[in-house]
Amino acid sequence: MGEHIARQLGADLRRNTLANLRTLPGLTLGGFGSAQLRTYAYAGALSGSSGSARSGLGAFPLGLRSQARAVATSTLLPERDLDALIAAGSNDLIDLVEQGARLRRVLASPGRRDDRRLQQRTAKGIVGNIRASRDAITGVVDETVIVGLSPLSATPYLQQQAKQWGRRLADPLLDWVDGTAQWVNRGLAKAFDDQKAVLVVDGTAAWNAVANPMFLDEVHPTSTTASRLAAEVVAAIEAPTLQSYGF
Repeated sequence: MGEHIARQLGADLRRNTLANLRTLPGLTLGGFGSAQLRTYAYAGALSGSSGSARSGLGAFPLGLRSQARAVATSTLLPERDLDALIAAGSNDLIDLVEQGARLRRVLASPGRRDDRRLQQRTAKGIVGNIRASRDAITGVVDETVIVGLSPLSATPYLQQQAKQWGRRLADPLLDWVDGTAQWVNRGLAKAFDDQKAVLVVDGTAAWNAVANPMFLDEVHPTSTTASRLAAEVVAAIEAPTLQSYGF
């Protein structure tokens, strides 16, 4: 989705450089030259410092907070008019579902108090990581767009998990995941409400505006769906909120 957003905002994707955090974790990154885009995102990254255990990257400091530190310590960034796009948190929820035991125990317990408590704790952790990451690049970037979480219940991965968890827990699982995403989105909106240089886009609202979304694999939308989702994000960016975001 990120590249689709950049392209729709006028970026030249031929001038995109990928920062390899797996081989250079936490180090000052160079070699960008005249790159217009610098991509620090890494597939399987969590919102914290590490990668996803499900993806076999738990031992690597590839998470959003590691990415933010790499941005903050880079000596080859432009001196001004540098903007950031952040989209994180989905892998945190997917990892929690993959690990299974804790969430299954909570959902199987009587009542819904434990469900809500775990939702709030999980969402608080994701929002806290995103806020800390934005704080780390304050003074380095001018404006930031943060895309909240989409409803993961729509993904083939969650649909498959729901079937495996059985009839009793299938709907509670899907409801819990989407409810947690909404907690994250509300938390992000509140956390950055007073920051004029930060725009939070509700990922669930953007996703629900996309007609007939399709998936490339278990969790990633097709290029067409990602492009349509990006258009919803760009429409929010183009509203008179940020002063100079884009290219």
